[in-house]
Amino acid sequence: MIDIVEVTEIELAYISGLFDGEGTLLIGKYPRDCRKLSYRGYMAIANTYLPILEEIQSKIGGTIALQKKQTGRYAGSLCYSLTFTTNVIRKWLPRLQPYLKVKKTQAEVLLAFLSRQASNASAPVSNELLAFYEECYQRMTEIKKIRFGYVRPQVLVVSKKCAQCGKTFEHSLRTPKR
Repeated sequence: MIDIVEVTEIELAYISGLFDGEGTLLIGKYPRDCRKLSYRGYMAIANTYLPILEEIQSKIGGTIALQKKQTGRYAGSLCYSLTFTTNVIRKWLPRLQPYLKVKKTQAEVLLAFLSRQASNASAPVSNELLAFYEECYQRMTEIKKIRFGYVRPQVLVVSKKCAQCGKTFEHSLRTPKR
């Protein structure tokens, strides 16, 4: 277990800068079973320089994992990802948010989503709450479209089989059109 140390305002600003440049804030939408979807908040920083991720981990927590080897101009270099649990996001994103520039609006949407998300992901969710989650998901998608300037995402349709009832259903994955 990593001991979390006190974080200064300067360190918060630095970590926020890394998030703006190398980080990801998103809301994922996943099939839970045949009838329902599950939504999850996600926050991560990816970088090829492991020591900086280890330093951030020592300050605010998270889990570091090795990602796939890079291609193109980054071929041969390893890339690491520091990901955060929902509780870490709830604790630290409000403290990082004042320093964010690029991802400030994404942080607002993610925090609004997390403020209403149930702590038990398998608990029943009302239709009203599902509608709110979908609204947050769509808002986050729109923010990313505007930020990256792509017009239309490509849609990959994947068939999945429900483990509970055996019924097959389709699930859409959107990827940026390049």
